[in-house]
Amino acid sequence: MTQQRTRDRHALLVGAAADLLQEQGWSALTHRGLVAASGVPLASMTYYFDGVEDLVAQAAAELARRHLERARATVEALPRRRASAVRAAGVVAELLVGPDPSPQELLAYYERYLRAGRSPRLRELVTGWNADLLALVADALGRAGRPAGRTELRLLVAALDGLLVTAVAEGAADPLAVAVRAVTPLVPAAA
Repeated sequence: MTQQRTRDRHALLVGAAADLLQEQGWSALTHRGLVAASGVPLASMTYYFDGVEDLVAQAAAELARRHLERARATVEALPRRRASAVRAAGVVAELLVGPDPSPQELLAYYERYLRAGRSPRLRELVTGWNADLLALVADALGRAGRPAGRTELRLLVAALDGLLVTAVAEGAADPLAVAVRAVTPLVPAAA
């Protein structure tokens, strides 16, 4: 295989693996699941990945890259003007989980925390991912005229995370709306 073809196939596999994580959850990410999603022969998996843990780590890194790229674009598109607490809470929620996540996507997104708790490699990735998200949330709130300190930011994000997980677990028809409504009182006051 040429080097470019090898890089292209690796990128295809990592992208397909990230799609599996996002759409079907972490348990769907196996060598066989990836073969089915990508059409690449099973025997070639060992060429590209040192094992399932390596596959998961690379897919999670791609998922984080995509997520942060989308979140940065969202923040950059925000106007610099005062926003209501509800609007600011909605923007923060969108930065965390996207504009209209399905319950399955929310479950897959939050499953990263449980996986990171069991894997030092993923823990490092998730810690960096969260730090980048927190910085983006701070920027978004600043643009909305609602600056927040580190403790306020962490509390707001943790509350949203918990409320979203709970809303999905309880079968809420619109978990995002439920979480945004509940977290709005925690949005920092307008400056």
